[in-house]
Amino acid sequence: MKPSLENETLSKILKAAKNVFSKEGFDGARVDEIAKQANVNKAMIYYHFKSKEDLYDSVVDSIFSKDSLEIINSSEEKDPFLKLEKLIRLFFDNMETNKAERCSIIARELVSRSDIFIKMRDKYWIPDFHLINDLLNKGKEDGFFNFESPSELITFTIQSHIIFYKINEVTYYESDIFELLYPDNNQERMIGYILSILKKLLYKD
Repeated sequence: MKPSLENETLSKILKAAKNVFSKEGFDGARVDEIAKQANVNKAMIYYHFKSKEDLYDSVVDSIFSKDSLEIINSSEEKDPFLKLEKLIRLFFDNMETNKAERCSIIARELVSRSDIFIKMRDKYWIPDFHLINDLLNKGKEDGFFNFESPSELITFTIQSHIIFYKINEVTYYESDIFELLYPDNNQERMIGYILSILKKLLYKD
């Protein structure tokens, strides 16, 4: 198979798998249905992925950004608050991509606390937690920040605002408060809200 065709096939499989896993969960998902939606035969899926769990791992991997470390290590931006803002925007943009499937998969794993959830937590959320926490403490050491609250609680505030705000967009959809919480400019509004909280926490007089 030509590389271009192989990449196209792989993309179709991952797209179909993301859709099926988000609706049925890991246990309920059937490889036959994924093959049907991807318009490939089942053998082609096992050519690319050794097992259903391997396919699910790839789907989970595809819904998390890999760019957060780049922002932290960027030599172009010295102000840690601006780096923090870039991280927050990256996390929001990442959550917005394939929003319905992403939120459904994350919500299912949060409830189940399966081995897959533990892997998701340890591979993505905890490393990002340390990135933010280290950025806050380095900013304080370098004299940019002057906060009194524990840095780990500030970090948790950032992560929880982003994750649960985006997940609950699915929860409150078609409810009478949806338009209040998620107007057309909801992402920019929420980012501005988080940044205003951080300014109060990080820059004490």
